[in-house]
Amino acid sequence: NRREMITGRTRRVMRDFGDLYEQQYAVALFNVVRFEIEGGGGGQSQLLHRKDPLAGRNIFSGNLFQYLEENRKWRNRFVSVPSGYTINLYESKSAHDRGLHSKVSIDCAGYKALTSME
Repeated sequence: NRREMITGRTRRVMRDFGDLYEQQYAVALFNVVRFEIEGGGGGQSQLLHRKDPLAGRNIFSGNLFQYLEENRKWRNRFVSVPSGYTINLYESKSAHDRGLHSKVSIDCAGYKALTSME
């Protein structure tokens, strides 16, 4: 019947939109965090169109200092942000290059980057 046809079509459209929304939310959140840290202009408000989804590539990688509460010391860590916008912390760059598991893995959703300790 017509109602089932409309319901089925709506479900397909919403499922497709949901997949796109999940991808775009991660991109938008990462850009907001990046602009908070780096400064500069505002983020992009429109949907981002890509020919290929950066599969197998890193969006960002580099060294950073991590404060460890248990011994109150700063440790140098290697951070990697792959195409899925998950922040991964490794002991070192060589640990990342060897494919070892990350020490910390943070899904970007729901976090805010602080640029100072105040």
